[in-house]
Amino acid sequence: MECPDCHWQNSPEHKFCVKCGLFLIEPQTRYTVASYGNRVGAYLLDIPLSIVTLGIGWLIWNIVVMTKGQNPGKQLVGMYIINSKGEPIGFWHQALLRALVGMYVLGGMTLGVYTIVDFLWPLWDRNNQALHDKVAGTFVVRRPAQR
Repeated sequence: MECPDCHWQNSPEHKFCVKCGLFLIEPQTRYTVASYGNRVGAYLLDIPLSIVTLGIGWLIWNIVVMTKGQNPGKQLVGMYIINSKGEPIGFWHQALLRALVGMYVLGGMTLGVYTIVDFLWPLWDRNNQALHDKVAGTFVVRRPAQR
């Protein structure tokens, strides 16, 4: 599949251009894949945010921004969680399928082994997806590129 931006030839299993990172399924959305560092940074940002807001503020903030396919850390660094059509995922998809089942249930069932593997999985995944993204059919992307 040829990237409409940089004209790089990508193999069909890639959802994002290997060269420029553009979301190939819906290139008009202008989303680009979030790097592993972006993902870890947003995750690490959520920890002090939840402490500073005593957990309650973070939870309320999380519920509000879930409708845009974000959590507080992702919102601050300009990242979104989208489905395979390029649309931000909603509250139920994110809260139930991606987070609850994809992270907590599977992590608990494997006594945390899944959680460690899930955290590292984007390092070698073609589409930079964690296992919980694969369970939910989601991708973590950055703001639409400004052209």
